[in-house]
Amino acid sequence: MLLHGLSDVIDYYDHEVDHEKGLDGLKRQVYQLTGGVGPSEFPRVYECLNSDTDWQATFNVLISVMRSSNIGEAIVEFNRLVGKKTFSDSITLMKKFTGLSHLKYALEELLQETARVSLKVIAEKFYQLFGKSDLEHVQTEIQRLYHHDNIIKLLQTVNRIFKKRDPLIIFGSLLDITQTSNLSDCSAVITGLTFRQCKLGIS
Repeated sequence: MLLHGLSDVIDYYDHEVDHEKGLDGLKRQVYQLTGGVGPSEFPRVYECLNSDTDWQATFNVLISVMRSSNIGEAIVEFNRLVGKKTFSDSITLMKKFTGLSHLKYALEELLQETARVSLKVIAEKFYQLFGKSDLEHVQTEIQRLYHHDNIIKLLQTVNRIFKKRDPLIIFGSLLDITQTSNLSDCSAVITGLTFRQCKLGIS
């Protein structure tokens, strides 16, 4: 299994134009694909990417959504953005966050449902909306406030309800209307208003 993973690295390595030759080049590629951690992290990265049949396509998508110039830079920025120290942990979190088992599809679906092209823009907007600083805590808030297992289900629900398929703008509008700074406070205000209306209706 690990040998197959090494084959994937070599295939990707062969497509790089500016790589070093021989073993040094392969080592450099392994360090890039593990966000600088090195061979000790590679088996975990491989396990996390095992369901992605085309690693090169996955890496190209990651480079694109992170607006990076190469995969090494994209992985380091990806880890920082989602709030994890290793690429394997970041992949695991992104799959859980989206409810999808392939990293490539997880990234693509997130961009599609938010109508955005930059993962950095999406994540930073989530942090602003939920008042959190990493995706793991955003995930917890999604489950607590909206009873959805993942962000994709929440975004799809919002997109079905509103004709304008831009859930990030819609969430932002809710904060403006309720004059709150995050969706937790916003939910509390809406719940309070609903409760008062119910009491008035009963009386």
